[in-house]
Amino acid sequence: MEDPPEVINKYDAISTLESRPGVDYVKIDNYKFADAGYDDDYLTEHPFYEYVEIYQCTEDGEMVVIDALIFDSWNNIAYDLNGEVVDLETYTVPDISGVEGDTDMSGYTSITMDEAKEIFETPGDYIILDVRRADEFAEGHIPGAINVANEDIASDEPAELPDKAQTIYVYCRSGNRSKQASAKLANMGYENIIEFGGIIDWTGDIE
Repeated sequence: MEDPPEVINKYDAISTLESRPGVDYVKIDNYKFADAGYDDDYLTEHPFYEYVEIYQCTEDGEMVVIDALIFDSWNNIAYDLNGEVVDLETYTVPDISGVEGDTDMSGYTSITMDEAKEIFETPGDYIILDVRRADEFAEGHIPGAINVANEDIASDEPAELPDKAQTIYVYCRSGNRSKQASAKLANMGYENIIEFGGIIDWTGDIE
């Protein structure tokens, strides 16, 4: 069995991550361990573990988490949130750039707003997910949509989305945050994520 890849040291590893496309900065935030499912007893037994969030700045000027890793600074090893060893030489951050058209990318699909509107005319076993902030959602949203803000989609599976096999249609205001959220959900293992842009292009009813 091969030895796990080594991280020369945590700070060199962070510099490596920050130099990757799609990364604006990384942040050590051990308070997020609880969100990743690590309890106090576990952390007491692993005092050298540090939780590192990877951020990107959106076109709207928001900083959003696009990935997170755990560094074992005692053994100089990095892990993903599933406990798998990460080789930072080959590690790539999630691709949230997005491409227009009905194209699969990073585990999710994009369709046009018109295609989505036609689909929503027929009831079905799907979720319409609005990933704008709660205040934006309250001002008006696509009928039947539920709200989980893109900023709240990080390492944990949203409680509002318990079925990873269910079809989930994702939108935001302009189509930027919807791509980010779709990529993050796909990375969590959601199997049927379909991104369809922003509500500014929606021509149907608003509730």
